[in-house]
Order: sequence, then C-alpha cells, then structure tokens
Amino acid sequence: MLRRRARRGERGFTLLELLVATVAGLFVVMAAFLLSRGATRLLTSESRLGAAQQNLRSGIERLRADLERASFMTSPNALADPDLCPPPPPSMTYVQGITYLLGGSAANTPNSAANGLLPDAIVLMGNFASSDQYPIADIQQVGGQVNVFLQYDSAGLATPASVRRLLSTGGEAGLPINALKAVFNDNPAGRLGRRSNIKGSSQLLALVSGVSIGANGQPLIALSNVPTPVSSAAAPNKRCGYDGNGNQSTLNPVQIIKYELTSLATNPAYAWAYPTDFPADAVKYDLVRSELDGTGTLINNSQEIVAEYAVDLKFAFTVDTSLVGVGGAWVQPLLTSFPFNETSTAAMGYVDNVRVNTLATPQRVRSVRYRLSTRSREADRNVGLDDGGPGLARYMVGANSYTRVRTAVGEVAIINQGGIRW
Repeated sequence: MLRRRARRGERGFTLLELLVATVAGLFVVMAAFLLSRGATRLLTSESRLGAAQQNLRSGIERLRADLERASFMTSPNALADPDLCPPPPPSMTYVQGITYLLGGSAANTPNSAANGLLPDAIVLMGNFASSDQYPIADIQQVGGQVNVFLQYDSAGLATPASVRRLLSTGGEAGLPINALKAVFNDNPAGRLGRRSNIKGSSQLLALVSGVSIGANGQPLIALSNVPTPVSSAAAPNKRCGYDGNGNQSTLNPVQIIKYELTSLATNPAYAWAYPTDFPADAVKYDLVRSELDGTGTLINNSQEIVAEYAVDLKFAFTVDTSLVGVGGAWVQPLLTSFPFNETSTAAMGYVDNVRVNTLATPQRVRSVRYRLSTRSREADRNVGLDDGGPGLARYMVGANSYTRVRTAVGEVAIINQGGIRW
C-alpha cells in the first residue's frame, strides 16, 4: 500500500498538461521572435538612414571647402578683370570664379522629374591644389611650347620657401616629381596656370601639358601655345607681360571643377559603387566632383564620388548690386539675396557664363547658399511625404516605393571676391 502511494506521488505530467505548456511556450517564443524581428527591421532601417546622413555630411564638407576657394589665386571674371591682361584665348570657357548651371544636373538624373526635382550644377575656378605662388626663374619659348622654370638652388640655400614646400611633399614615393604632378597637372595634363608679375597684373595661361624635374633638380612646367607678352623697353611701365626672363613673376596652378548629380555606373573604375543586388540601385545617382580643362572638357580619371545616393542639389546667391565706384570712390555695398530656383534673367545674370553673357558679373557674388539632399539606400515606405521642409522627405524609386531623404542647407561666404567694385 505504501509502495503504491509512493509511485502515485512520483508520476509526471499528463499529456494535456504537456500540450498546454508547449502551446504556452510557443506563444512566448513567437512573441519574442516578432519583437526581435521588429527591432531588427527598425535597426536596419535606421542604420540605412544613418548612412544617408553620413553621405550628406561628407558631401557638404567637401562642397563647402571648394566653395570657399572659388576665385582663389585667379580671376573672378577674366573678361572684365582690369588686372588681367591679355584676356584669355577664346578656347577657354569657364573663365570665372563661379558659374551657375540652373538645372544643370537634371539631364543626368532622369528620375528627378518624377519627384518634382530640378537639380543644379556649379562650376568653380580657383587654386584648389595649393596655397602658394611659385617664383619663376626663367621662361623659354621653344616653338609652340613655353617652358617655365621655377627658382631652385641645388644646394637648397636660395630655393624659395614655397618651392621647398612643394618639393618636400612627394606623395607616396616621396619623389619631387609626384608633388609637381599633384599640383600642376595631376596626370593627365589639363590644368591652367596663372602668371603674376610685380606690377600687379596677371595672365591665365593655356593648358599645362607636362611637368618634369631637371638634372639639377629644377622644376619645369611646360605650357601649350601660351602667348606670353614681354614688356618692351619702349614701354617700361606696361603692366602686362613680364620683364627679361620672367624672374620677377610667379606661377600658380588654376583648376576648374564641377559639382553635379550624375551616375558613374558606366565607368569600370566605379563598378563597386553601383551594385545590382537592390532594385533601388537602378536609379542611384551621386554627387560627383569632376575636373575640367580650359576648354571645359572633362579631364580623364578626375571624377570623384563625393556623396552617394544624392537626389537633389540647389544653389542660390547673394550679390552686391550697388553701382560701380567711379574714380576710386567708396560705394555703400547693397547686398541682394536671391532664392533657390531663381530663373529671372535679370537676377541670375550675375552668375551666367561670361563667354555667353558678356554682361554677367559673377565677381559680384558675395555668398553661395547650397542645399544638398541624400536618400537611404533601400525603400522602406510605400507612400510619399511632403512635410513642407527645404526638400523632399521621401524619394520615389518605384511604384509605391519610397526611400527616406535627409537635407542640409548652408551658406558660404566667397571671401576671395569680397570688396570687388568693378
């Protein structure tokens, strides 16, 4: 009897109890799974949005840095500059610090129209490669080529500080020729140059065709078909040109860079940036920085993706609209700010291409406002949203398929054009 009671106390769960416990456990597991899946989706979605934010930050930092150097060590308007002579040859196109291209990226981004966007482009001219002017030792014209030798002393004692700084930054291999290429032609050739003399005038030189280091270590910059006038003895006060062998002049590089929204999917070097594993990548555009030669032609291998998944780029300007001073008289500046998407010819004529509109006065620009928008990589919304902000909140990449957008707006003072009265 006692043995039978002991066995009864040792019995396990019944089948019904096991079923109830199993079902309850499944509900707990399912709840945990659903909670985990929701958290994972949220984390993935927010990480994609964080990537868009990072793309936006890196893009505007690079854009701001280049805007600040617009017109640096060059002319803001080479056709109207009283200190630039002779004028640049007709083959040179973007001969001004800032050239605004309203809707200049729209043709490169076919999906923009579906989102109600008209992205701009902008072209900047300035010295973006260095902060120095390099004293010239000699200018020799040989046939159609002009060789410019920089001042250099093999013993190092008489070498100007700017040339020493230039040759001491030799790139990966530490070679002076690499430093020279990085500043003056960056392989392939195509950059411009500006020669300045002690009389206050300067000249934009034609395409840089090559650089080299002489046997004694002297840097040489070769220029193509450059008409470099020489001051004559009969006109000793002539401001244009250079005297003697040019050793009282300096040379600095001048670059023309373009910011636009486009796709580099056809460029094999950027295949990594355009994967095909996500449908949204089929309509992927990026903020691209390119370098142009003096004729406005793209320099090979100069394209650079500054911000991925960019969807909009806009510019607006504040200009000095006061009258030109007469006889050196001081004139109170009158600053006028124009909105984004300004299409008025009278208003935006300030930043027209001076080769097309000779009445344009881009040198009067005092600040540039920019608006850049980037999107997340994948669509995670099925409806659009316009919150009335500075740009789209969502970007359509397919039927009922939207990615989220982040936008930054800022303004840069064009310090190299401040105070210009002409």
